[in-house]
Amino acid sequence: MTHQRVSQLAQQEPDFPPVVQIGRSKAVDYRLARPYFAARKSRQGERTDLKDSPGSK
Repeated sequence: MTHQRVSQLAQQEPDFPPVVQIGRSKAVDYRLARPYFAARKSRQGERTDLKDSPGSK
């Protein structure tokens, strides 16, 4: 997983484990992240741009 994705998840997901800054990258302790990912619903390839936004229609 890239540090960009770790940063994105840390900003968007309130349940994401704490993130540590290492140089210019961000990292997460896998021992803390594993339960988070195990409980998370897989959404591979989901096209969020095709979903209705809350303010549409």
